[in-house]
Amino acid sequence: FLVAYPFAFYNAYEIKGFKKTIYLIGGMYDDIGPVRALLECYKGLSITEKYLKLIPSSHFFDGKEEDIINFIIENVTISSQ
Repeated sequence: FLVAYPFAFYNAYEIKGFKKTIYLIGGMYDDIGPVRALLECYKGLSITEKYLKLIPSSHFFDGKEEDIINFIIENVTISSQ
């Protein structure tokens, strides 16, 4: 899971080479991790198991933390031993 990756400061080179399932979460009004850069990164991933969640918020998800938690819970399977 990558939450609010700071595309404004870091290149997404390493992310684009990732070969396992990836979940990207970003704020639609994020100026540190602009949604345009997030979408470009998502589209540039060559894997099929990629998921994207856009939340109507800024970089810090003020008041939207539960949206992140719910997305993670919906996508993670916890197996018992």
